[in-house]
Amino acid sequence: MTTPIDSHTDAARLWALCGLGSCQFWRSTGHGSDWLLPHAALAVSGEPHPLMNWAVVAAGDDPEADLRLFVARLRELHLPGYILLASAVADELEPTARELRLYGPHTTPLMRRDSGAASPNGSDDLAVAAVHDRTGLRDVIEVAAAAFDVSSELLERAWDATLLDALDLDVFLARRGSEPLSCVFTTRTGSAIGLWAMATAPAHQRQGAGRLLLSHVLSCCGGRADYFYLFATSAGRRLYESLGFAVVDEAANWDVL
Repeated sequence: MTTPIDSHTDAARLWALCGLGSCQFWRSTGHGSDWLLPHAALAVSGEPHPLMNWAVVAAGDDPEADLRLFVARLRELHLPGYILLASAVADELEPTARELRLYGPHTTPLMRRDSGAASPNGSDDLAVAAVHDRTGLRDVIEVAAAAFDVSSELLERAWDATLLDALDLDVFLARRGSEPLSCVFTTRTGSAIGLWAMATAPAHQRQGAGRLLLSHVLSCCGGRADYFYLFATSAGRRLYESLGFAVVDEAANWDVL
């Protein structure tokens, strides 16, 4: 179970971690780049898909300037992307987002869970392991491409073998026999672990693979961190809540197309 959450304090802390973690994630890939500001961050893969280029903007000295800078940077690079705004700045930045011709907003929960084991409650024929080689990485790309409806070619360019050697970034994969089912990336920043690109192949959703995968990560990584955080999709929120995650903030999500 998670401990009671101080929403104001935890939201500010987690937004800072989200900026750092997203930069760690894309910086570890073959062609990724990032821009980290005191209260905002932009991390890009360089690939032309909005799910592969994202920014976070939280409360700071001038969040409007941060938003304008990141939108301009994406457009200079001719890249689509999406921008997550903390609830503390979402309302004040909505007119700017509309002026910049962004699409939205949608709602994306920012969630947190304290460290500790979780009951896997999975099937005996499922197994989870960290990915350390190109074969495993190809399987991760296969799962993520199907789950996110992204071209595997884009992911192959972005998620090349360089990320397997990255410090403070790990990849986990759930399988049934030799068949890859579910994957997730983790980044570690100080006492926190971020969960990124959690995906289960559509044909295998709601069959226990995602739960087993996350339970494994929570258990094996829990000794290295005080808590975990993630941005949830509407499809995944119920699973995360069942594993002890709680919503800390509701982000406003705008698309840059």
